[in-house]
Amino acid sequence: MPYEVPSLASLSARARTLFSQSITGAVVSIWPNTFTVVAKVLAAIGFEIHLRIAWLTRQMFASTADDEWLDRHGFELGLARIPAQRGVGAVTLTADAGVVIPAGVTYRRSDGAVFRSRNSAVGGIGIAVPFEAVAPGYASNADPATPLELVDNGGIPSLSAAAVVGANGIFGGSDREPKESFRARVLARKRNPPQGGSRTDWEAWTKEVDPAITRVFVDSFVNDTRQVWVSFLRNDRVNGIPNSGDVAAVQAYISNPVRRPITARVTAVAPVAVPVNVTIAGLKPDTVAARGAITAELASVFAEKSTPATPSQSSVFYREWIGEAISRASGETSHTLSAPTGNTTLSTSPQIAVLGTVTFT
Repeated sequence: MPYEVPSLASLSARARTLFSQSITGAVVSIWPNTFTVVAKVLAAIGFEIHLRIAWLTRQMFASTADDEWLDRHGFELGLARIPAQRGVGAVTLTADAGVVIPAGVTYRRSDGAVFRSRNSAVGGIGIAVPFEAVAPGYASNADPATPLELVDNGGIPSLSAAAVVGANGIFGGSDREPKESFRARVLARKRNPPQGGSRTDWEAWTKEVDPAITRVFVDSFVNDTRQVWVSFLRNDRVNGIPNSGDVAAVQAYISNPVRRPITARVTAVAPVAVPVNVTIAGLKPDTVAARGAITAELASVFAEKSTPATPSQSSVFYREWIGEAISRASGETSHTLSAPTGNTTLSTSPQIAVLGTVTFT
């Protein structure tokens, strides 16, 4: 239970009582005397001490520790916050054929984010050159075909003034792991100590790749006890579905013999979205606000409860969950759920149910 700090009034009353008990004949209630003044001074000093004790008590536990002390709890378990990462990818640009484009050529996005070439390349028309963001963070990602303008041509006059991000985008950038995300990992490690490749071990290793990874699913392939199947969702992707770069980063990290059991073979995959369309009839009251609240609740329940089908187990998204989500929406009084008419069962790995279109009739 939390440490309770006594009030100044109670501390002052306690000090006055101690004067009466300790000094023969002292009557602290008779005025004038200095006992009341001294008691209030002692109460103020004691109050500060109690505040300090309460603060130290919070730092004793990972569940309540402040930033730097939470980092210390993680350090003792061999955990550290995931630092900010730079987005990496390719940029399509043009330069005279045969000209060597040096590393360090920079282009700028319209919002000011700067990207630089990671290594040298040979010039040509529409060549793809490896690039990375100069500053780390989630803002260092860029969607495919994002236009860029030249900042520093690296001494190559023929370098095109305009370029675009390649077809696979620039991804992998992330902010420093938030405090509460790190706290959850520290608590998970305390509750689930390493066990040489258990389900919780793979979940922990996967979440260490990027703080945006929120849910991890682990299974083994049928008839192969050494082959580990890992899938995951992120809070910064549409429907939580990771892209190919996200999967590659997880695959590289959890395949590293430094952490995986030496006899294990692991495969990371992205869930495959299967939209579930929802039709609602007779909504009362049928207002824009009620429809918006229902759509938000549906998106939330799919994000919270959807799990992918695994090699050994089907995934079921229950119709009742949809009805409950609609009923929770602010402003909704009554409705009829016309579709889906039953549970959504997915047997093909790694399919996962996601919210499709929401229709009101």
